[in-house]
Amino acid sequence: MLLTFYLLFIGLHVSEGCDLVNREQLLDITAHTGGSVLLPCYCTDLQTTPEEFSWKKDNTKTYRREVISNESGQYRDRVQLVNGHSPGNLSLLISHLTEEDGGVYFCAVKGAHLKIRLTLKE
Repeated sequence: MLLTFYLLFIGLHVSEGCDLVNREQLLDITAHTGGSVLLPCYCTDLQTTPEEFSWKKDNTKTYRREVISNESGQYRDRVQLVNGHSPGNLSLLISHLTEEDGGVYFCAVKGAHLKIRLTLKE
């Protein structure tokens, strides 16, 4: 009986999904060209695993929102997730920053997003 309750509790907990800290808000972050920056994005419960999530950036030249990955052109081998042992930590580390990295980023989970404006200084 206790095991059934425990499994039901875990099932409900996982099915709740990720509720983002600072959701629907704009965070302003300033970093230096050539350095690294951590773009913070967290579920309110760090043990919650989001069903799906993505990092995207507004491309001001094409007016499209592009998915960021370690495999994609400008970010190749420069980005990594830093979740460690917390599945609800969706933060993105960008290293070897260039001027092109400045702009508006989105950490998106099902039903919510966090918006971050990254400004770069020399």
